[in-house]
Amino acid sequence: KSSPNQEVPGHHRRNLVDASFGDLSSWLATTNTSWLEFNLQQPKTFSKVIWSRDRTGILKDRLPIGYTLSSSNDGQSWNQIKFETQSVPNSPTTYNLTFPPVTAQYLRFDIIKTNDAGPAALDDFEIIGSQGALWAGV
Repeated sequence: KSSPNQEVPGHHRRNLVDASFGDLSSWLATTNTSWLEFNLQQPKTFSKVIWSRDRTGILKDRLPIGYTLSSSNDGQSWNQIKFETQSVPNSPTTYNLTFPPVTAQYLRFDIIKTNDAGPAALDDFEIIGSQGALWAGV
C-alpha cells in the first residue's frame, strides 16, 4: 500500500518491485510527506533496507532523507526501527540502511522530508534478510 491519493498517475508503488530503474519506472508521490507499507505475507526476519531515487544515476532530486521506518505483525501496531530527520545517502541516489534484525510481517516507510523539499520519488525499495531480498526491485 501507499499513501491514499498520493501517487502520480503511471508512477505506482508496484514500480518499486518491477526490476526496472529510472524515472519512467518509479513511484512518485504528490506530496513531500507520504508513506509506503509492505506486506511480507508472513513474519520474516530482516536487517537491511535499500532504497533509491534513480539507480541509473540521472536524477538526484526528490530523494527521501527524513523518514521513519517501522515494523508490525498485524499492520495496526507499529514499532519504530529507525527515525531520521536529515540522513546522508550512501551515494547521490541510494540508501543502504542496516539495523539489528527485526521479525515482522509488515514494514512501513514514512517519508517526512526529501533532499529538495519536493514530493518523494523512488525507483527501487528492497527489504533484505539473512537469505537475501524479501521484497526487492532487482
